[in-house]
Amino acid sequence: MASVVVQGCTKCKKCLSVCPVEAFHESCDMLIIHPKTCIDCGACIPACPAQAIYAQEDLPKPLRRFKRLNAKNAIQCPLAKE
Repeated sequence: MASVVVQGCTKCKKCLSVCPVEAFHESCDMLIIHPKTCIDCGACIPACPAQAIYAQEDLPKPLRRFKRLNAKNAIQCPLAKE
């Protein structure tokens, strides 16, 4: 299970420094996590000051659409850089 970035991401990039596998990609308005790269270590969740990252299994129902959005957009967007 991958972590998922949801609305509220401010692109502060604090999560990038704790991700051991470069799973973050950058869209025009937020960071996103590539689900096939994410190893589900959970390190990014407490690192996010906006509380915009969830473990996939903990996604509140209204935010579940972001699981699909992360997967779709990660393929199209470049790796995020600090």
